[in-house]
Amino acid sequence: MRKKLNIKLLCKVSLFTIICAFLFSFSSKAQELVTGGNMEDSSAWNFYWGTNGPDSAGTYEFNHVADGPAAGAGGCYMVSSYGQSASFLWQPVTITPGHKYLITGAYKNASVDSTQNTWVELFITRVKPAGGEMTTDIGYELNTWMEPEILNFDGTFHDDFRLANTATKEIFIPDTVTQTEWYLVLKAGCWNNLSDPDPTFILLFDEISLTDLGVKETIFPIETIVFGAVDNAEDFTGTVNLSWDADSVYLKFEIVDDSIVNTGNSWQVDNIEIYFDMDNSKNIHWPRNQEWQQAVDEAYDDNDYQLRLVPDVPFATNNTARPGGTSIVAGSENQIYERTAEGYEFMLNVAWDSLLLGFNAAVGTEIGFDVLHSDNDAVASDANRNQITFNSPTEFPYNDPCLFGTLQLRSNGTFMRVLDTENPTVPDNLAASVDQNGVVLTWDASSDNIVVHQYIVRQGSSAIDTILAKQSDNTYTVPDLAAGDYEFRLRALDVYENMSGWTPTIDVTVTSVDENTVSSLKLYPNPANNVINISSEESIENVTITDIIGQEVMKINVNASSTQIMVQDLSSGVYFLTVKLNSGSSVNRIIVE
Repeated sequence: MRKKLNIKLLCKVSLFTIICAFLFSFSSKAQELVTGGNMEDSSAWNFYWGTNGPDSAGTYEFNHVADGPAAGAGGCYMVSSYGQSASFLWQPVTITPGHKYLITGAYKNASVDSTQNTWVELFITRVKPAGGEMTTDIGYELNTWMEPEILNFDGTFHDDFRLANTATKEIFIPDTVTQTEWYLVLKAGCWNNLSDPDPTFILLFDEISLTDLGVKETIFPIETIVFGAVDNAEDFTGTVNLSWDADSVYLKFEIVDDSIVNTGNSWQVDNIEIYFDMDNSKNIHWPRNQEWQQAVDEAYDDNDYQLRLVPDVPFATNNTARPGGTSIVAGSENQIYERTAEGYEFMLNVAWDSLLLGFNAAVGTEIGFDVLHSDNDAVASDANRNQITFNSPTEFPYNDPCLFGTLQLRSNGTFMRVLDTENPTVPDNLAASVDQNGVVLTWDASSDNIVVHQYIVRQGSSAIDTILAKQSDNTYTVPDLAAGDYEFRLRALDVYENMSGWTPTIDVTVTSVDENTVSSLKLYPNPANNVINISSEESIENVTITDIIGQEVMKINVNASSTQIMVQDLSSGVYFLTVKLNSGSSVNRIIVE
């Protein structure tokens, strides 16, 4: 049975996200008020005076209704004093490591006289208030110490106060934190002379609360340019926000795009391709040609997916079946699209079970994942297209799952990107043989944690070529070499250009590579159908035939001045026939018809 789609809350002020509030969230839980009290009820709060204590005129009151902050509602909390005083209002709160929080509250200064040297702090701390001074841990603070201005303020903490010890309004508690009981503290007072007039300050507070926003989403840039060009950040950029829970994976794409094209072939218009490899097998296939030469469904197994999002187009239009013919279960996903001032946004959640039945979404599990994002500012065509990826180093993830990135499911619904930094092994058994006009190199395939992608061939001190790796029977021909001594070696690369070490150097001597360098040698007919006649004034020791990639297909010993070579069993094509004589060797190009 498929799991029911998880429904969650996302808060953002727009029609798009009002709808999303009923469908999506990129947190593992909905927003939840952590505090249990308000400013009408004193039972949820603890209060004490600190630093030198208040003058006898110092007061505090809950459910104060004579006045209140404009952003408040109902009765508020009022505190007033003068001289050197500090008031502390606090309550314990339970924190979930790995979640983000928002401290909110309304504040107003109702003082008649100067409020210089007045200060207010609203914060959470791991230190239990127990009397005396406390230092702000994480939250908001405002003070007018050493300032001559009158504090004249009526607003909210998160809009107008500066944040203490954190750079954003949303406070993230790392999942490395072990203490879950924290304390929400409102601290207010002044630091004037004891003889200053009464009252120095009257401060009003309301709607003090701590809200659990759930897990901190994982935001990844989509920025590797793999096709075309990106003029600037306003032209074409993107990010993907990811989170997960036991039921589903949640994705939010924020795309900057100055011109949206959605008419034409779906793969050529503006679109986002999303790739999943649920068992992270990478499904390595050969040959690795990087071209549309192998049917895409052959490159995917039953838990590999290519999904496509096109601006202002329903999800089902382009996702009736993934490569291989299998579609995700209808109703197991939700898509929402919105045009924005900078471009567009997509929100998508997909049930794990629709991607892989029985998938266990557990911390530490790894999946393959990638994004290929296409931008087209003109009539939809390949020529007008620019493409960027999340991970793939090329524009071919649709034909090669081993180009997908790897994501590890982390605690509290977050993801960690697992980068490939492992080098391939050094190729083994590099060997060389001389053919007509060059040297044929052969070697055993390297291995890699994902896949060997290419080999670099080096002659002497120079790299002369980079070739695509094969699963086996790797070979390379170095053509047009003059007689002389040569050194060769090579190394392997994976798809992220992690490199193996170089092989040991192999030495090769080319002695004679010109056709019919032995003038007395005769070879006919050429082309041949059934037999090739060979004769010479010298004794022929042996004859070897190799194919065009240097593989030996025939070798016979002769020890005579003439012989016949039967070639009727050879496939039609070009071969190299080497005749070894007492005085040297002659390499000849032959054609078998």
